[in-house]
Amino acid sequence: MVQSNHTYSETNAPAGFKPGDREQSFCMLQIHEPVHRAVITAHGLEDYRTDVEQCVQLGRIVYDQAGGFYPWTEYHNILAMR
Repeated sequence: MVQSNHTYSETNAPAGFKPGDREQSFCMLQIHEPVHRAVITAHGLEDYRTDVEQCVQLGRIVYDQAGGFYPWTEYHNILAMR
């Protein structure tokens, strides 16, 4: 259960963050909190950063809403290497 070690660049910094700030992706599934904040709150999964069960539940919700692993950047990078 960790926070991403990546930092935002000028092209991907969400509102309220600046280039060089540490990316706000958390838990073993690296769910990007600024994008999914409404879903986190709606489902009462605010402890997903440290609670494995909530992390998995949130991951499943994000997966189902997207119709696959599309929100996960690294998933696409791994597929591109094939």
